[in-house]
Amino acid sequence: MARYGSTGYRPAGAERGERSAGVFAFIRAWAVGILVLLITEYIQMNALYGPVTGDKGPESFGSALLLVHLPNLVCVTLATWAAATVHPEPQSERPLQHAVAACAVPVAAQFLSLSVLWGRPGFDALGLWLSNGVLLAGCALGWTADKLRRDRSED
Repeated sequence: MARYGSTGYRPAGAERGERSAGVFAFIRAWAVGILVLLITEYIQMNALYGPVTGDKGPESFGSALLLVHLPNLVCVTLATWAAATVHPEPQSERPLQHAVAACAVPVAAQFLSLSVLWGRPGFDALGLWLSNGVLLAGCALGWTADKLRRDRSED
């Protein structure tokens, strides 16, 4: 006898296979996000920040914004976009799961950097607010870029 709302026959273990596919989709998205974030941050530190400021660091608000926060915005945006891009179709249709897949790496990197920098001299409230603003803006821009790409590919 069929139950109302039944989706039909499902083989034993089908739910487990779907669950493991979702886990592997997260792992793949996070791996790509980590890779892109590491590469872009490495380029930022060695090609832009290090040669321009040296060991003394940025001396003014404008130089900190130009040499630290705006390049970090690019790094976070690219990492979010890359992670969202490789998150596959069945799992990316759920907005919450797609947001976790796309934004978990930059958020984890932010927590890591804040835990390392918390007690250092020169770390103040303005730097905290700017870095958190960069995180939110970068995740939003990366998410939007992926949404535009997906919408364009559907047309």
